[in-house]
Order: sequence, then structure tokens, then C-alpha cells
Amino acid sequence: MPSPFWNIEDVMDYLQIRSRTTMYKLLKEGFPHARIGKKLIFREKDVDEWLDQKITSKSRSKMAKRKLRP
Repeated sequence: MPSPFWNIEDVMDYLQIRSRTTMYKLLKEGFPHARIGKKLIFREKDVDEWLDQKITSKSRSKMAKRKLRP
């Protein structure tokens, strides 16, 4: 049975991130994860929800900027 959790390499592949430094910056900014001992684990559902939130908030800010322009 496959694990319901991803490791950091799985997440980096999914998000097409090539730099561990970039990934650790995301973790500091609140990227959803859990730590078990020294191991970081992630759930696909949490990663997708985080990504949806980021996409939605960027879309809203772009729309707000367009409305402010005369």
C-alpha cells in the first residue's frame, strides 16, 4: 500500500522546485508540513490547498490593481 504522505523530494517534484533553499524558504513562510523526528512529511491535500490559496490570493490582488487604474 502506498504511503499517504510525501517526503520533501516528492513535494519538490510536484511543485517543480529544483532548489532545496527555495523549498526551505517556503517552509519558513508557513508551507504545510509535519515533522516526525528529523523527517518532514507532507499530505497532497494540504499542498494542493496551499497552492489554491496562493493562486487565488494572487488573482485577487491583480484584479484589485486593475480596478484601481483609471
